[in-house]
Amino acid sequence: MKNLYNHINKIEIDKKNFLEICNLKLKVYHPLSNFMNKENFLSVVNRMKLKNQIFFPFPIYLSINKKYKSICKKNKIVQLIFNKNNVCNFHIKSTFTFNKEEKKIIGKKLFKTNSKKHPGYLYFKKENEIFLSGKILNFNKRVIKNINFSSPIEIKKKIGKLKMIAGFHTRNIPHKGHEWIHSLGAKKCKNILIQPIVGHFKLGEYSEQALINANKYIVRKQNLFNKKQKIPHKYFFSFINIFPKYAGPREALFHALIRKNYGCTHFLIGRDHAGYKNFYNEYASQKLCIKYEKKLQIKIIKYNSPKICKYCKKITNKKCICKNSKNKNSLLDINGTKIRKLINKKQKLPEYLIDKKIFQKLKVKNILYK
Repeated sequence: MKNLYNHINKIEIDKKNFLEICNLKLKVYHPLSNFMNKENFLSVVNRMKLKNQIFFPFPIYLSINKKYKSICKKNKIVQLIFNKNNVCNFHIKSTFTFNKEEKKIIGKKLFKTNSKKHPGYLYFKKENEIFLSGKILNFNKRVIKNINFSSPIEIKKKIGKLKMIAGFHTRNIPHKGHEWIHSLGAKKCKNILIQPIVGHFKLGEYSEQALINANKYIVRKQNLFNKKQKIPHKYFFSFINIFPKYAGPREALFHALIRKNYGCTHFLIGRDHAGYKNFYNEYASQKLCIKYEKKLQIKIIKYNSPKICKYCKKITNKKCICKNSKNKNSLLDINGTKIRKLINKKQKLPEYLIDKKIFQKLKVKNILYK
């Protein structure tokens, strides 16, 4: 069998497809275990269901460069390569394409827009021309060692038999607003899993290692505090290595489904979850996830965005009750983008906005630039 595979034609894949393979094989996308064919793809786009009627909110597909078209026509089994490493063999069951007009229609349904200013839609619009469905064979588990990756099995073992645990999705360095959200999840469920998305970043975002270090620090800090104060709350940390789509409500459903696979019983969703700029209504993601709560089989914890009182410097998502605060105008947004800009300008950030130790380790070089 090994000699047979030595002569298999090789296809180079990009990082997105590489990570999709890892997530499929390690059951991050359960109940899905293989790339969708055209029928399932369109069924998910149109009905958020696979053709067997199982709920699934977002299409998972393998796309390749058109230069490999002839290889796919001539071969049933190909070898998928990423960064010169063998990832797996792939049994091709079908190939399919979408023309420009079809992509436009699909994009509108997934992203609620056909704007070229939307990164998710633009990426799909420019997607490789050939889509493959089929079965992943001989997955090379060693490739996982080259990336920051946590499998659901690994995390479920850490969580153990806890009755409730809230999942928290983030793409940011934790500021005091995030810490407030963490405490909300911990109070509701006694336990929280903090999962920063790693592997893909936009220009101007924090580096992967800075993101990891800061969130790990918060978990350690909070667990130490809880232990000293004899508070029965536990904080857990893990990676989630998925490709951001900026698809707002649709993607929020996808994130919730993934957290269920990691063992979470609840999922925290705030303002504009998985959104981009002003493409979606602020709390549309909350509403859609609550609507599909039963199908997701995970409880949604919704909350209004935490703000900081400019007088007492306390965090709240309601009206502040301090003496100097007489109206809602006393509350200021805690904005991660603004914090990055201040770091870029080498300005010192006050401790009521971000933990002192996190800020001390953040430098301009930790922010990704072109």
